[in-house]
Amino acid sequence: DAGFGTILGTLGVLFTIIFAGIILGEELSLQQAVGSVFLLVGICYGLLVARQHHKGKKNHRAWLWGFIFALFSGLFIGLALVNEKYLLGHMNASTFMFYAIGAQMIASLALGALLEPKGYQLIKNKSVMGLNIFSGGFRSVSAVLFTVALVKSNNVALIEVIEQFKLVIIIILAALILKERDRLRQKFLAACGAILGLAIIFWQ
Repeated sequence: DAGFGTILGTLGVLFTIIFAGIILGEELSLQQAVGSVFLLVGICYGLLVARQHHKGKKNHRAWLWGFIFALFSGLFIGLALVNEKYLLGHMNASTFMFYAIGAQMIASLALGALLEPKGYQLIKNKSVMGLNIFSGGFRSVSAVLFTVALVKSNNVALIEVIEQFKLVIIIILAALILKERDRLRQKFLAACGAILGLAIIFWQ
């Protein structure tokens, strides 16, 4: 579920704030700590709703696996963002984008070939290829804008917090396009709790 997945994905904000404070020396204020608590409450509520959704024997642990993968994803994205901020201090933005985005693309292709080598046969499907180009283009623009924002603000934790306001947009689009309307009210409540935490962290 794109909505629940995005809510769990906000764990990356917490790790980014922690690593930015430890490694880059970015100050962790009391306000950020309070906002992080609200963020965790929203995530936990979303996790609880997802757990209730998977009541069948086959899927009763699906929510737990989702949380575990989201936890490691947040850990890795936090480390990656702090590393990118560090790299920006040693090269200009255009060089950084060439290496950072290029490295991500190569790593994605290599992992894809390792985990699902037959998946590249889908390139022959014009509709699938078109959608891949469409989403890849948007992700590339997003990466460039994120880098520009990082350069302008010089605060990786702040930019990662602002980016997470995509929560509501993803839940709405998932409901409209992917028809993910099950427990929509609970998703919005979880998203609002997370966004409240993000807002508290943001308004410094």
